[in-house]
Amino acid sequence: MRIQTKNTITISCFLVLIFAQTSISQNVGVGTIYPTHSLHISNNSSEKTLRLTGPDGIYEHGARINFGDDNYVYLAEDGDDSLTIFANGRMALLGGNVGIGTVSPSTKLEIEGQVKITGGGPGDGKVLTSDANGLASWAESSTQATYAIGDFVQGGIVFWVSANAEHGKVVYIYDVVDAEWSNMNLQEIGNMANSLLNGAGNTVAVTQQSGHIQSAASHCADLAYGGYDDWYLPSKSELNAIYTHRVSINTTAMANGGEVFMDASYWASTETNAVSAVAKNLVTGGNFNDSKDLKRRIRAIRAF
Repeated sequence: MRIQTKNTITISCFLVLIFAQTSISQNVGVGTIYPTHSLHISNNSSEKTLRLTGPDGIYEHGARINFGDDNYVYLAEDGDDSLTIFANGRMALLGGNVGIGTVSPSTKLEIEGQVKITGGGPGDGKVLTSDANGLASWAESSTQATYAIGDFVQGGIVFWVSANAEHGKVVYIYDVVDAEWSNMNLQEIGNMANSLLNGAGNTVAVTQQSGHIQSAASHCADLAYGGYDDWYLPSKSELNAIYTHRVSINTTAMANGGEVFMDASYWASTETNAVSAVAKNLVTGGNFNDSKDLKRRIRAIRAF
């Protein structure tokens, strides 16, 4: 059977009728008079050789090609500009090199872009290893990672590192909000919130004060970012360290979609007395006691 034309012709219903009601022992050619296969479609153009449309949407997506019986192997446009390839059993790509994101792969598999592997037990700081059969999995690194000021890791930017550089503290890449130090601005918390070093402890004390509703500390404690939810409001000393390394922090923040520090004052979690707490001017670097009911900038931190 031969179907040949120089113009566009719609033959879908005709072909369906033929294959549904007629047994054809010869090859069928579309655009050729010498078909070499059961169905042979030939087109002199590099485009528009075959088009399948489906029932969905104005762009008619949803077309599907099934192989064999039932739905064990198929190609499907399951959304506009989206393709699913499914094989219930084995699926193999044989032949030359395979490229993802590239049309000129130089190795058996070449991927242009970042690879995400969710199987095999991934985790922060783990490395990809292989067994004797080439099966990959994630494992703890045998070498402890070290960190430096300005690194973008652990959900933020490093502003303090331990003596062996294996632990540190990071600052969030955005200001959280403008807020009062606490709604409890006439009552002193006391020793639990006046640490110059322990911002995490201060944050807990502030948020657990009787009558507390909202505070600079609670805005930090409620933050979840980068897979971490243990953020807190920095103490006076921690805020001083942030100021010392603000240039490196700003550079890394901008390189990773964050924002630089404002020319403004930021709250520390260190309480001074019943009505005031420590704030720091990130322009001059000066610390001062500020009224708890005033709104100041907030930048959360976490330790690792």
